[in-house]
Amino acid sequence: MRHLRFLALLILLGVPVLGFGQQTGVNYFRVLGGPPNSTIFLVAAKLANIISHPPGTPDCVRGGSCGVPGLIGIAQNRANTILGLRALKVGQAESIIAPADQYYQDSKNDGGGSELRALASLDRLTVHFIVLKSAMIERLDQLKDKKIAIGRSGTDNEATAKIILNALNITQKNKNLVTQSPQQSFHALRSEQIDALIVVDRVNSNILNSLFSHGDLKLLNLDEKSISKLQRLKAFTKIVQLPADIYPGEKPIAAIEIPVLWLVRNDIPFQLAYQLARVLQSDKETFPHFSKDIAPGILHDGAKKLYDEIAQTPSNNP
Repeated sequence: MRHLRFLALLILLGVPVLGFGQQTGVNYFRVLGGPPNSTIFLVAAKLANIISHPPGTPDCVRGGSCGVPGLIGIAQNRANTILGLRALKVGQAESIIAPADQYYQDSKNDGGGSELRALASLDRLTVHFIVLKSAMIERLDQLKDKKIAIGRSGTDNEATAKIILNALNITQKNKNLVTQSPQQSFHALRSEQIDALIVVDRVNSNILNSLFSHGDLKLLNLDEKSISKLQRLKAFTKIVQLPADIYPGEKPIAAIEIPVLWLVRNDIPFQLAYQLARVLQSDKETFPHFSKDIAPGILHDGAKKLYDEIAQTPSNNP
């Protein structure tokens, strides 16, 4: 633990940390996340903790870490996923926590191919379309050409919001898209400077619970027409039903869900990918939304081997 605290201090001071496979006596495995305190960064921090098993520490059978022997995970932040993906590709990190839509957008920009592979899906984000209860807005198509706040400029929230709005054909006029924080957007909404805001985050995150605690907001439901338009995004989105009172007074609604992937370069050692996936499989409590159901061609072969072995064990067969 003392070693980990010292390592954290080095990172805060900006001292370079060597990555996996470099001869330092220990292997550091960097996990990129979003800005500090963001959902994506919190996932990265939890992950870095459970994969760590510094040399000389007891194994999990004796009350120690169940991580990969000799590995120390380090969570590092980036302003947004696109910057993180670039850093991962050039070797400035070993892995990244990334919303699936950003991974697919990056893959599309690379001509449809990608040198990155997933080890698992660890969490999920939900796209919240938020308006005032007093507003005469009940459907998503009523937002067409309205002023919509989509998060701070240069953030994942902004990038995802633009992808979703484009698919829904709601607005294509950049002058109607406002970039500012959720808190600023809430005040702008109440003063009728904007008509709606989009927040892409885990359901019941601190910021969303804070926004809805005032009792004057409501979520817009995805109707059948909107769901049909979103079919082109089905590779990285899912339509889910949010139950009543997910926020105080809310009715049940259909919403867009986006998986949060743990990505690595395809060239990481096969056995390391296998071991990392095994850590997740043995510690599902840390990530209750853990899923190995990844689209074909995206899952790393090392992780796939582990999941195939588990599926073939007698205890997992009917």
